[in-house]
Amino acid sequence: MADQHKERRPWGRRLALAGAGLFAAILLPGAATALLPMPSLELWAIGLLVLEFSLVFAAVAVAGVVLAVIAGRKRPGGGRGLSAGGRRMAAVLGAVNAAMLVAALLPAVSAWGTARKHGVPLSLAGYLDGLSTSAGRGPDETIRYARVGGEDLMLDVWRPAATVPVAGRLPVVVNVHGGAEDAPQSPFPRWDDSGG
Repeated sequence: MADQHKERRPWGRRLALAGAGLFAAILLPGAATALLPMPSLELWAIGLLVLEFSLVFAAVAVAGVVLAVIAGRKRPGGGRGLSAGGRRMAAVLGAVNAAMLVAALLPAVSAWGTARKHGVPLSLAGYLDGLSTSAGRGPDETIRYARVGGEDLMLDVWRPAATVPVAGRLPVVVNVHGGAEDAPQSPFPRWDDSGG
């Protein structure tokens, strides 16, 4: 019976290797859209979503690392595991997923560090609320900041909610979304109402 157990094919490890590969295949294009210049507004918007939801990608990367470790470890007792090539592939996929984990954590660590420096609380629950399709309120003011070629260039001004204690100057976030006839407002309204 023990000999039959040793001779079984390592299907679980192969599935773990496939899972690690799948997660790396999801993470690499996501990182590319966030880090490289994009040729279209649609790809740029995807890159912005990747940055905004980087902790979701971090969770995928952790799962990829765990699966790669499971796939690449040797079987105790000398049982049949992956071939040497399979273990090398698991190591490569583990390294790719680990690199994607570090890249996915950078935006969150940077945001938390900046928020702490300015005494602004951040909420993990608020982060996990998901994609917002509306700001919950309109801008406090819309002003014309320039006129180019006979067309007014408008700026939405969002001020912090009255419940936010104001002690001196507040940091400013400028979100330039480009605008267009088909999308005159920001495609990411969470940013518009981030003050409260």
